[in-house]
Amino acid sequence: MAPWAKVGGLGDVLGALPSALEKEGAQVVVCLPFYSRLKEHIKDSKPLHRRPFWMHWGGMQSFQYWLRQARHPGGFELLLVDCPALYDRPGIYHSPGSHEEYSDNLLRWTTLCHAALTGSYLLGGEWDVVHAHDMHAALTLPLMRERHSMSPLANAVGVLSIHNLAYQGNYPLSALKQIGLQSADVRPFGPYEFYGRFNCLKAGIEFADGIHTVSPTYANEIISNEEIGFGLRGVLWG
Repeated sequence: MAPWAKVGGLGDVLGALPSALEKEGAQVVVCLPFYSRLKEHIKDSKPLHRRPFWMHWGGMQSFQYWLRQARHPGGFELLLVDCPALYDRPGIYHSPGSHEEYSDNLLRWTTLCHAALTGSYLLGGEWDVVHAHDMHAALTLPLMRERHSMSPLANAVGVLSIHNLAYQGNYPLSALKQIGLQSADVRPFGPYEFYGRFNCLKAGIEFADGIHTVSPTYANEIISNEEIGFGLRGVLWG
């Protein structure tokens, strides 16, 4: 969320879109990791619960996280996922020194998605739209449909914004169990299988009620050009 945390165009959109929606009369809550660089700017945040939530990640790996609420100067609410073990790092997606992607990024994005859905309960009320951006938040949509069908999110519309189709998040199919999705639904051409692997962005596309991109031009390119579609052209058409 620019200017506090920015890697590319996604950061610019999240820095501008919420305020624009607020001006149109929407009540917006943006959920994002409480990166160390955000802590430099957000000094006034309040916890939404007393005891930490746990994210269990296979074997003996477990992580505590807290959900905190703050207000952005642009007028909208922030739901911050405070998990120093996962987000208190110098980089957002990659290590600045080696420029290599963090090896536990799937865990980091999964925690964000679970935390966003849990936060909707703590904030209260019924929700109209859950808007996920790119593969980092795409898992929010299948998790919402599979695990929160009897909740304040039951009638929410799931929307996915695609900023860059090249980044999809491909992992072994065995990761489904760690994420908390129904591994029984793994089948060729199913919502989770993609050339023998699990694809985060494809899962978000399959469970989205609506999909849009950063521009009409980009939308046309990814469904008409196989090279720019990066293998997901048929999924988008379907």
